[in-house]
Amino acid sequence: MTGIGEPPKVSELQEASTRYQQVVEKNPNDARLLTNLAWSYERARDFGRAIEEFRRALQVDPTYTDARYGLALALLGNRQIE
Repeated sequence: MTGIGEPPKVSELQEASTRYQQVVEKNPNDARLLTNLAWSYERARDFGRAIEEFRRALQVDPTYTDARYGLALALLGNRQIE
């Protein structure tokens, strides 16, 4: 586990993604959970997967601001928009 102010370790990010995937499988129509899964990918710099999950969240709830913001950041990170 990382300390306060330290960036998360890759293994911690992978564990978070795995846990969110398991929860999302049981709740596939929860935009908040899909967005949290997407954020775990974005933090791990896996922008392709993050983009996919942010878009899934927006299909469930097109008004979910956190998913829109995350999608924009992931697209920037993936250099799909400037």
